[in-house]
Amino acid sequence: MGAPDSYPHGQQPGDAPPPYYSDAPNQPYPPAGQPYPPAGQPYPPSSPSAYPPVYPPQQHDIEEQIVQQQITIMMMAIEQRHVFLRKVYLTLFAQMALTAGIGSLFYLIEGLNSFVDENYWIIYVFLGVAIVSLIVLHFVSRVRIVNLVFLFIFTVCMGIFVGYISTFYDIITVFQALIALTTIFLTLTMFTLQTRIEFGILYPILACLSALLICFVFMFIFMPYTNGTHVAVCVIMVIILCIYLVIDTKLVQERLSDHNEWVLGAILLYSDLVMLFLYLLALFRK
Repeated sequence: MGAPDSYPHGQQPGDAPPPYYSDAPNQPYPPAGQPYPPAGQPYPPSSPSAYPPVYPPQQHDIEEQIVQQQITIMMMAIEQRHVFLRKVYLTLFAQMALTAGIGSLFYLIEGLNSFVDENYWIIYVFLGVAIVSLIVLHFVSRVRIVNLVFLFIFTVCMGIFVGYISTFYDIITVFQALIALTTIFLTLTMFTLQTRIEFGILYPILACLSALLICFVFMFIFMPYTNGTHVAVCVIMVIILCIYLVIDTKLVQERLSDHNEWVLGAILLYSDLVMLFLYLLALFRK
């Protein structure tokens, strides 16, 4: 097929090729009735783009985005920490409730205390199972379901042990120890969770009290165990366990980062409370 006889808008052979149409809708380029520019001459500017210009982000915009991301990460970390603490203290409350329930059976069931007295080896068996469960829990504390099973076994065995020891004291002394334990626990927990004080000074105090306790033990070899020395030993042990409770609460609050370690945190606090309760019983005995 040959070349056409005429070209649009007066264009002749050898002229530059026609440009693209502009972005403006329904507007030919160039306007109708006007020829294209001759070869070698620039084309007139096209219509402005319909999109706004894109500028690179400024330095202050980048810094603001980084700050917002850091704030978001901090808020998520705080929320996760609150969830972790709720798990720890709900588990601790369940452990203490189960221990109190098992201990009350020794007062409510007639003949149970006499049966255990006649078969006192049972207490050593339960105490051994509790120690073995505690050792296993340190290895399976992050394994779901398995950690709950061994935590339940450990709590039941400790509940039987605490309940049996409580039968050697009258019910008034037991209630006094429970009230004192609750007051100490709530006071120290609220203080530790709310304060920003560093508790590094507690470690040398703990070392001094432990050394003093060891001195008392060696003194008892050559001196009679009187009521005064009994009270002194109990007071020292209560102070030591209160310090341990503060340290473990701070450990649960700041150091335990893995969310699967809530079982380990509950065990730490539960062990402190059980030992503190036993020494409060010994301190309040009549």
